[in-house]
Amino acid sequence: MGQERICGNFQFHEYANSTDCISINAILELVIFHHRSKSDTTTSVWVGILFAIGGIIVAAKASQVISVSTVADMRTDRKPELITGGLYSQIRHPLYLATILIFGAMALIYPFPVVIMFALSMIVYTIIGAYFEERKLVLQYGDEYNEYKKQAGFILPWF
Repeated sequence: MGQERICGNFQFHEYANSTDCISINAILELVIFHHRSKSDTTTSVWVGILFAIGGIIVAAKASQVISVSTVADMRTDRKPELITGGLYSQIRHPLYLATILIFGAMALIYPFPVVIMFALSMIVYTIIGAYFEERKLVLQYGDEYNEYKKQAGFILPWF
């Protein structure tokens, strides 16, 4: 993939490492804050922590294959290529899966009605966004993307 510039003097691997550190720090803060606010740990909190860890792992694996400039459609110097390697060989939208896992984790760790409603709203919004991105990708890549759809799952892998 090469050492593409992403933000100013950051190289791609530096950007990926910094986002991984920020994500891990955010999860640790959620866990520490939760333990300060409530002494007993319920099963939903542990499941939420597992969802959060899963979301971080999926995002990190997806970030190894695709650059931020590709995700954000910032490359104007060449036609974007269809990414089908790594985690993308199993899941067409792993970053959306990571987002869903993180919002699910938030609702499980903080099971307050307002947090649950927010998380569910964002999960639905994410799935709708993925659906519309699929339509855009079919228009952009045509038959190549339609073949890819047969090989990889939408948000979850084919079993």
